[in-house]
Amino acid sequence: MGGGKNKAPVIAADNLFSQDIVELGTAIGEGTIYGLEKGLESFFIGGIPFQAETGELNFQDVCVSFRQGYFDDLPIKYVMGGEGSVMQNTIGITLPGEVVRTFITPPTHRGRIKQIDIRLMVSLLYAGDSKGNASTSSLLVSIKYRKVGDTEWRKVTQTTASLYSNKALMDTLRQEASRRGLDYDAMSEADKITFANEVLTDNQIINNPNQLTQNYIPPRPIGGYGLGGLQGMSVTAVAAQKWAESVKQQVSNNQAVVDEFNAGYLRLEGKTTGGYIYELSLPIFDEDTDQHDWEIQIMRISKELTSEEKKFSNKEISVESMSLITEDEKIYRKTALCHIVAQHTDRFDSIPDFSGDFYGLICEIPTNYNPFEHTYDETQPWDGSYKKGWTNNHFWILRELIMNNDWGLRSVQQRIQINNANFYELAKYCDVKVPTLDGKTAPRYTFNEVVQQATKIKEYINYVAGSVHTTLREINGVYHAFMDRPNKPYFFVTPEMILQTNFQYSSADLESKYNNVRVTFLNKENNYQQDRRTVVDDASMTRYGSIPYEFQAIGCTNVTEAIRQAVYSLLTNRDEETFTTFNLPRVGHLVNIYDHFYLAHKENGWANHARILEFDVVEGTFILRDAIFEGHYDVMYHTQKKKKKVPCVTLDPYTLKALDLVDDSEYLLENTPIIIAGGVYGQPKVFRVLGIVQDDSTGPSGGEVFEFKAAIVSEHKFLAIDNINNPEIVDLRFDVVDNTYKREVIPTIPNNVRLRYKDWASYNGQLVYQLNFTADVVAEYYDVTWGDETTGERRTRRIFGAGGELFPAFNQETKKVSLFITPYTSKGVAGQIKYVRDIMPYTDAESKLPILQGITSVGGNIRVSWSAETSDMFAYQFKYFSYTTPKETVTNILMNPTDTFRDIPNHGEGKYSFQLVYDRDGSGSKVASEVWDYSASTGGFYAQPQITYIGSTTKADDGSTAPVGKAYTNLMVKVPDWSTNADLSSLQNPFGLRVETAKDSGVFEFYTGQFYVISTGVDTARIIITKATPVGATLQLRVQNQWGTTFSPWSEVTIPVPAVLI
Repeated sequence: MGGGKNKAPVIAADNLFSQDIVELGTAIGEGTIYGLEKGLESFFIGGIPFQAETGELNFQDVCVSFRQGYFDDLPIKYVMGGEGSVMQNTIGITLPGEVVRTFITPPTHRGRIKQIDIRLMVSLLYAGDSKGNASTSSLLVSIKYRKVGDTEWRKVTQTTASLYSNKALMDTLRQEASRRGLDYDAMSEADKITFANEVLTDNQIINNPNQLTQNYIPPRPIGGYGLGGLQGMSVTAVAAQKWAESVKQQVSNNQAVVDEFNAGYLRLEGKTTGGYIYELSLPIFDEDTDQHDWEIQIMRISKELTSEEKKFSNKEISVESMSLITEDEKIYRKTALCHIVAQHTDRFDSIPDFSGDFYGLICEIPTNYNPFEHTYDETQPWDGSYKKGWTNNHFWILRELIMNNDWGLRSVQQRIQINNANFYELAKYCDVKVPTLDGKTAPRYTFNEVVQQATKIKEYINYVAGSVHTTLREINGVYHAFMDRPNKPYFFVTPEMILQTNFQYSSADLESKYNNVRVTFLNKENNYQQDRRTVVDDASMTRYGSIPYEFQAIGCTNVTEAIRQAVYSLLTNRDEETFTTFNLPRVGHLVNIYDHFYLAHKENGWANHARILEFDVVEGTFILRDAIFEGHYDVMYHTQKKKKKVPCVTLDPYTLKALDLVDDSEYLLENTPIIIAGGVYGQPKVFRVLGIVQDDSTGPSGGEVFEFKAAIVSEHKFLAIDNINNPEIVDLRFDVVDNTYKREVIPTIPNNVRLRYKDWASYNGQLVYQLNFTADVVAEYYDVTWGDETTGERRTRRIFGAGGELFPAFNQETKKVSLFITPYTSKGVAGQIKYVRDIMPYTDAESKLPILQGITSVGGNIRVSWSAETSDMFAYQFKYFSYTTPKETVTNILMNPTDTFRDIPNHGEGKYSFQLVYDRDGSGSKVASEVWDYSASTGGFYAQPQITYIGSTTKADDGSTAPVGKAYTNLMVKVPDWSTNADLSSLQNPFGLRVETAKDSGVFEFYTGQFYVISTGVDTARIIITKATPVGATLQLRVQNQWGTTFSPWSEVTIPVPAVLI
């Protein structure tokens, strides 16, 4: 007797895995905030943007919502329940076959329950036989609930897993529709059913059209197919006819069990040997005044396995727990929040970081201010009013820190004010656009910082002000800001004016003349990671060696501004090295910190100075006490509010003649101090006030003496700071090249997935799949898992590029294959997984289909060209062409076998799709080419119409007379491609017509509906205008399609003097 080789048992892989859900309510900060900078592109999960630049979501399994922190923000409604408690009598309750388990909520929770969460534990689920085979199995469970005392039950017939299964089916149908050049979402419900029938039948997912009911395409659940749908779990069950017989085999003849089965059930299908959690949420809508409990009944409908069946199969299920949710929503007033609900996937090993780029706190800003453009509308003077808006301008942030009634300085000093004009002037200075290192412009100073720890409000105000070289002073309850910036000196000081015999000078120590300055800042281009840049003075380092200094640029987030701050620090300490101290009476009442003034001191070569004996008003001459050298000079003197300067020339050593009119001579009294600048004496130096201390003694001065501390001002410091990229102005070296890390673009989800068998075997004789797909952003590599839907077996391979070989392929008896395609960046960051269910691999015959040769715009048409069919191509009976334009979709245009191009209408800008379909024998067995896409960036055009005749009369067809200066016009035209163009050939009136409102006015009026067309032959027509037109005006005519998206150039003619008709 002959013998055969024993076949190895087939053991399906586990395919049931717990789907953990993570829900977070995270505080962003004090409200109110403006929001994300670029929408969901600025929200990151594990460093990956939630939305790609293409608009595609990188996370299909995450839901996010935001609250900006308004007082009346909507509450956060927690999907997973929020605050709740576990019913202790539900923990670990087994569910034997056909046994009803009843649970009643405790009286302590009456009127407080918002939701009941049920967790079912499927410990073991598989079907086997004596040969060692193991495959998937299923369990039928009945879950219902009601108020205690009610007679009607509410049934639960769909689970979270069902929702995801339905979503996968929708993705499969969309995928197949795209492959055929169709838009699944644009189909009507009836068309979707017809299309699903065709696809599922072709792929042998169902056996005949009668098995497909409208319920096979499930309705969209509340909240969508994403996690928002978890709020409404009791929705219509979705079950295919194909399952009916296998399901009935699990139900005994017990009539009570049969009734439960017929009333609706949950079907848990798959295989697990390690345990699987099903989670259900039952929505409860109790009011606080309700005084009833809730009753929940759970029964396993599937009968118990026999002792013989249990040798090879298992079905074990229990209630892990039930939780009563009593607070499913929360209100967080004046707090900006992010609410996140995420399905656990393999993309992350643990809960990832969630972050975002936000426009932060909304402040009060001037009503004429655009904070995003950093501009002020000053077509009218600012009226001092404010509006709410985001800003990163130091001074409007400082204003908010002072004036905010909730947490600002005003919350403790309720009468405090700011000097609006002063803050407005300095805010404008910060917003001036200056050159950046990359050749663009940006605001001079910005402040962007996250406050992460509690700080005293006054300390933080000074911290922000100091970051922009500013000091704040409160004067009589009003805050004023004083900034180190370019200022015009408005007073001067001479030795004759001060109280002591001379100025007290000092110089900066060498150790403080930094020549190697390192600035640290948070670089936005590097995901706000800490960055360091160095500014070096090579000449100083050669002479003195390195004198280092390091500081942090507070609120600075860009390279250019950080380097400008470092240049400010270096030049201030290097060039402003001379300091002076002196005492002046009374002037301190009028001078503020950072005010600039002239200091004249002849001994230092900083101009001459003197007191005059008198000013001769008639002669316009200054009479001096001391002799000076002959020459031309500028004389400075003080008036009540400012200093004045007048050019002079010496008449003799004691007399200076004013060369301009002196109209305020009342201030030029005997002993008036003056500065004599220019010539041999040089110019006075500009100093900046660093400090003012008032003498509080009760002596003769009566507290009217002020001690001034001042520093010399660098003549070109501010020019250099604003032009750091100009080497002719800035003699320093710094890091120009920005080597910061750029966030890697996340690959987009694969689309247009195609799987076929190759017609040759791999090196070890195994069948091979060829996988191809498209992606807007291609990944560095893809991990592909393909599974046999029948056995549950899965295989995995890594491919590079948008396609590759997968082996070993399943044998050709495997009709249903599922694909998981996970894209990765070069750093191993995973993108959105593409899941295609029940794909049917095709054969290499389809690789012999024609390929696209070209898509070109030809006049008013778009011509699609493809290669001729090859001699070894499969036999077919019908050849069809289908296309989609921005305006229409046309399918199944019958083509000749030898056709290699097709003209379709040019409907202007937008996306076009084309596809060839071959029907092998007329029975519906079809093979389709790839979908050829084309994006038109400009509209097409038609040939210009030719006006062959124009005439006009004073009488209309109805006998009415045209008004004076007007006439009724008709014309003959010829349109070159009227009869051949795909669009125009179907139109009786393809014209647009407009006429000048008056002769030579240049203003045209469209005559829509005020003319009609009579065909006079091929491509010719007569146009009769029913509205009177101005004589001598210009008439313009063009050809256009019915949508107005494609048209010809205008043809024009002058309306002639009319013939007089009696």
